[in-house]
Amino acid sequence: GDVLCGAALVRGVNPTWIANTMQNFVYVENASLAHLCYEARLIPHTKFGSADVEAATAKDTNAPDVGGQAFCIADAGPPPTYGDVYRALHLLSSGRATFPSLSPTLALLIATFLEPIHVLRLQLSLSSSSPLLRALGTYIPRLPGDLLNLQPSLFALVSVHMLFDDSRARLPGSAGGLGYAPRWTTLQGLCALVDAFESG
Repeated sequence: GDVLCGAALVRGVNPTWIANTMQNFVYVENASLAHLCYEARLIPHTKFGSADVEAATAKDTNAPDVGGQAFCIADAGPPPTYGDVYRALHLLSSGRATFPSLSPTLALLIATFLEPIHVLRLQLSLSSSSPLLRALGTYIPRLPGDLLNLQPSLFALVSVHMLFDDSRARLPGSAGGLGYAPRWTTLQGLCALVDAFESG
């Protein structure tokens, strides 16, 4: 699975403080579709020398070359909050995935406490030129599992509403877009994820 929704299913218990945060998601099949749309837009501007390729892409030869350009993509439908995703995963997994609410202030205090432990351990055990300091670094405990990810810098990433405008990717090729039309909503992607997780 992925490092977000799939990992939540694997962990089972997922303390969180970002249930109200709204962000766009991209289901893997929508991402694959966007890649295929991009490739289809690149073919007319490539010299393959094949009559079949030239005939198949002749209708797009007047479209602008999008090679080297970046496009934002998102799932179909409105962007969910993390709370929406948590509720869906909880229901779809028959309650096995839980998301207890944690105070953002408490989470930040814990992260602020854990960061110097992790940084000091790395500086002493890996970066120090002194054998004595390297040996001392081995006595500082390694942060277990997901606690390693709980760093203050994480809060700037997950605690903001991040909405992507994929209207440029949805434009037709003649207008400089990819002709991207996502087939899956985030909820449909979550259903497919849980189904794959349960059967795998």
